[in-house]
Amino acid sequence: MRSFRVIGVVVALGLGASVLAIVGLSRQREPSRVVRSVALSSDSRWLASGSVNGGVRVLDLRDPLVPARVWEFPGNLNDLRFSPDSNYLVVANRNISIVSITGEGGVRVVRNDEANYGAVRLSPDGRSILTINGKGAVQIVDRATASVRTVYCCSSIWGDVDFSPEGKRIVWAGHWPSVWDLRSASLEGRLTASREEMTFGPVGIGDAIYMGSQDGRVHRWDLESRRAMGKSPPSVGYVRSMVLLSVSGWVAYSATGGPVHLWNPATGEARIVGAARATSNLVFDAVGDRVAFGTAAGTVEFWDLLQGRLLATVPVE
Repeated sequence: MRSFRVIGVVVALGLGASVLAIVGLSRQREPSRVVRSVALSSDSRWLASGSVNGGVRVLDLRDPLVPARVWEFPGNLNDLRFSPDSNYLVVANRNISIVSITGEGGVRVVRNDEANYGAVRLSPDGRSILTINGKGAVQIVDRATASVRTVYCCSSIWGDVDFSPEGKRIVWAGHWPSVWDLRSASLEGRLTASREEMTFGPVGIGDAIYMGSQDGRVHRWDLESRRAMGKSPPSVGYVRSMVLLSVSGWVAYSATGGPVHLWNPATGEARIVGAARATSNLVFDAVGDRVAFGTAAGTVEFWDLLQGRLLATVPVE
């Protein structure tokens, strides 16, 4: 299903091809409209947001006068992710669906088994969807054929999964975070000596492997040796989301509704951006060198976290 809606008064300030500020009409919002998940296309053109009740909206940030495209998916939304070429959006809830962004906006259901998919990640070539379902099974879904290969069972649906940058490994979190070698189709190794009581959640892979945890910290391991390389100061509450701030060396992380924390593993420096409070995952915008996240007010905010500056507020209802 698709519908269109004009969402307020729009003001655009140029930053290359991106939109710096979009100001919406102030109005009371229902709790169900809290932004749970956000995604930004690799070219920073398309902004997708999802509410807790399954509504998904996509905005064209290059042309803010174009109304949002809206889709409704039954049940709670778990995750959103754009393809590497920015042509489609993958939606994870009880099932996995693919929404065409550059075409007519059609929806294709890739998995229709009510397995409750917690996260979706795309391979570098966009052909494979990496996911974890409600039973904790780590699976790779072929985007074209919808065939499924179970890599590992079982982790935890709260735990995240991701491809390594070159696409030759996958890393999953959960109670026993691990690395899987796709070339040999075998377990390369574990990141902890035994199964941990605290569950590891969001995963980020850059110069090392980073994982947020229920202990409120971000943990870091060497990608090759899988040796522990330290952990951040704690936040209050589980680390709901985490993102690497590109080449700056900083990591941003937050608990749901709490302030965004910053940590520099190289220097040990830590900061808290008290005014930045995320109800969704954190997304790094490489084009604008900024971080986006959803809020309880039904908006998506763009921040320069290192400077502690709010750059833009985008209403997404």
